Amino acid sequence: MSRSKRLIDAERMEIVREAAEGVSTSVLAERFGVSVRAIQYTLKADAERQTDAAIPVSAVSVKVTAAELAALDEVL
Repeated sequence: MSRSKRLIDAERMEIVREAAEGVSTSVLAERFGVSVRAIQYTLKADAERQTDAAIPVSAVSVKVTAAELAALDEVL
């Protein structure tokens, strides 16, 4: 029996971002190779995480060079 595809954190962030832009769950499911239910669960988990944190947050995805990443790591 084969195991279902598991989403990585970067994919989850991308799903949340695209869903906020209006992309449908069925389109996201097809694009990421998972079920519609997996997308719905991801969105629900993110909404609950934001509620639990009690502060407004936004998902952000950026591309950086290795040097930029190293500089960011130093600051953090």
